[in-house]
Amino acid sequence: RQHHLKPKDVLELYFAVGGDHGRGAFRLTFKVILRDKDGNFFERVFGGSARVMCSKDRVECLEKSILPMLTADMERISKSKVVLRHEQDDDVTSDVVVELVQEDDVDFQFPEFVSEHNTGHVIDFVDMFNVGDIKWLAMILGMNGMASIWCIYCYLRKHQWNLQDHPLGAERTIENMMDYLVDTLTGADRMGVVGKAWWPFIKKCAIPLLHIIIGLFNDIDDHFLRRIEVDFAIKPEKELEAIAKLEAVVSEIALKKEELQDWEGGRLGEQLKELEKKQKTQNIYYENPEKMKPLAKTRFRPNLQVQVASPGYGGLWNATLISPAIDDEGNVAIRYKEEGGDEGDDDDGGGDDDDEPDMINFKMIKKAGWTEEEPPVMTAEDVANLHRLRSEKKGVANLTVLGEKKTVLEKEIEDHRIARKKDRNGVRMRLERVGRKHKMDRGRAFGGKYNGVVARKIMRHAQEVYSAFLSELKSMIREGLVKDDVDGLTELKEQVADLLEIWDKFFTLLCTKNPTEADKDTADELAKAAAKKHREVLKNLTPKAHIGEDHAARSFRELPSGLFRLLIEQWVEHNHQIGSRIENQYQGVVGLQEQFNGIASREHMAGNSEIRNRIKDVHDHNARGPYQKKEKRPAEDEVPQASPTRMPPPQSRQRVDVTE
Repeated sequence: RQHHLKPKDVLELYFAVGGDHGRGAFRLTFKVILRDKDGNFFERVFGGSARVMCSKDRVECLEKSILPMLTADMERISKSKVVLRHEQDDDVTSDVVVELVQEDDVDFQFPEFVSEHNTGHVIDFVDMFNVGDIKWLAMILGMNGMASIWCIYCYLRKHQWNLQDHPLGAERTIENMMDYLVDTLTGADRMGVVGKAWWPFIKKCAIPLLHIIIGLFNDIDDHFLRRIEVDFAIKPEKELEAIAKLEAVVSEIALKKEELQDWEGGRLGEQLKELEKKQKTQNIYYENPEKMKPLAKTRFRPNLQVQVASPGYGGLWNATLISPAIDDEGNVAIRYKEEGGDEGDDDDGGGDDDDEPDMINFKMIKKAGWTEEEPPVMTAEDVANLHRLRSEKKGVANLTVLGEKKTVLEKEIEDHRIARKKDRNGVRMRLERVGRKHKMDRGRAFGGKYNGVVARKIMRHAQEVYSAFLSELKSMIREGLVKDDVDGLTELKEQVADLLEIWDKFFTLLCTKNPTEADKDTADELAKAAAKKHREVLKNLTPKAHIGEDHAARSFRELPSGLFRLLIEQWVEHNHQIGSRIENQYQGVVGLQEQFNGIASREHMAGNSEIRNRIKDVHDHNARGPYQKKEKRPAEDEVPQASPTRMPPPQSRQRVDVTE
């Protein structure tokens, strides 16, 4: 009704789910996109779909709250066909009804769709996308905490994509990622996979272009300011002295490390390794129970000898761990054993032949030791040799003292840097004032970083803005705040401005409303050129820059023309800001439950199509019509002067008797 579309005009249906965390809450929203037969797109965002109040975006908070309901609903959407039909089949002006129907139920429930005269339409499947920042997408894919090391779209690592002309990594899919989620693989062999994907039925992740733009611009601007502070700003004498001392300490640490490596590779070093291994084997490990569960796959082994707390009787009981697996309730399988008895004997000595293991909570395990074999015994001589060799090792290179000196000097240098940064007449603050003249305002929501609006604006006018910075720096040379190196400053300005310009060309192309095939072919060239320049200036690529180089152009090329722009996550961020403002309006309501009930009622009214139509009908009915321009008021000299009212003479007035 909103776009005057008929059911048979709809060619494809896209469903995007976007999530974002910030300002003490997680918020989820959806976007529905229609594509008609002419290639036109129609979109609508359904904001306020879900909110979870949490200080950090932890997986546990979502798994124990909204995730089960969301998963069930979205899985139903992924497995259903969408039926579009008029509410009254004979009336094409009636409202369109949207229904989800399982694949094998369409013909049974709607046999009239096979008729040529029916106005309904069936869409075979809904194309679904995950939308959000890189951290959110990694969490959905089962790569929580790995987005800074591994690419979430391919199997490349940071040291691989930093190479110029590196080969494209193998594409990640939900199916092949499950191959790495096995207990036999650990560390880098798991390729960044730490858990199951939340929604395996959603196969595609949109490119987080907004966060890529924000991240790249802030990285480039920070590089510019860092180069100014390190290479060009004139530092006070105390800071220069601290820097010289730090360089000397770092050189001394490097020499001591070389000496230590030579000692460890010699005869005494090998003896120390053998003694430490012997001591480690016989030791009993005392673990914090809260940390035991993450260590289950590394230290809990079958037939491991453990000591278990017994709340009812007190003390510790010896037992054997049967299986290292911890179930969902946190229980493990053990068998108790008594002193001098066989495993499996009951505590009461009844000699029950039942071999079923006991299930206890893993937190009851207080001690665990490697006693599958008889451990070697550390003699007094071994202990004395161990202490002697450790003392000799410390005498060769006491890196602890040097490390403490290094830490103190680094803190002193950082204090000097912060003092220069906060100086109102210093280099940094003067450059900040120049930036504010060009609307470069650091928003608090991004932790002192520039947001997407500022980033896009400065990228479009990079030459103008950074030329203003260069002019201010030249004036600071005359004042003795910056080194007299105009050529170096000019080279730095040109590098940064050119880099921002080439990235801006690439991002502008990706945001094109109706890109042509020629535009799609150009995207790869721009991405490679921008990434090459980025490596030359900043010397490395962040995960966001890698996605921009290897995956953004490919997604732009493969998606239908115009769809890439609609999947950019700015609507997710906008929903987050609106949700935060709405919650602030309900802060005066007593009770968290009452606050959210009021917000949910408001969101339901705003998103209900019937209520929206009724509101529109009322507004249309009471509308005053188009604005009519009033007639021009005549000039003062054209206004006819009204004759003053003449009062009758006083003698003609009749007296009135009050008594009458």
